[in-house]
Amino acid sequence: MAELAAEGLDVRLVRLDVTEPATARAAADRVEREHGRLDLLINNAAISRDQGRGPIELPVAALREVYETNVLGVVTVTNAMLPLSRRSPAGRVANVSSGLGTVAFLTDPPPNCGGTRRCWPTTPPRPRSTPSP
Repeated sequence: MAELAAEGLDVRLVRLDVTEPATARAAADRVEREHGRLDLLINNAAISRDQGRGPIELPVAALREVYETNVLGVVTVTNAMLPLSRRSPAGRVANVSSGLGTVAFLTDPPPNCGGTRRCWPTTPPRPRSTPSP
């Protein structure tokens, strides 16, 4: 944060755990108090608990934790922030993902992969362009 502040950017740290709705609400309340609106929300939280196993081999508790973070967490944060985004003249919500977050990769890995980490892509996918409004 110090590097960004040194560049003249107004940077603030807000604690938010996507699996705890109270922290999403508290973060939204703080943004509302300090700014009154939210121009851009970037949902980028994600976890993996597969440890080289396919979805059928994973304990249900591990799957619940992944879904709680990767799916319900996005909904929780978006729901808390959406009213503030609607106040912005050009509010946006961006959901970030990766190739590892695809059901296709997890359920149909490349040949000779067996769903293990050695088959995971080592470079991030190229971002898709989004049309301008």
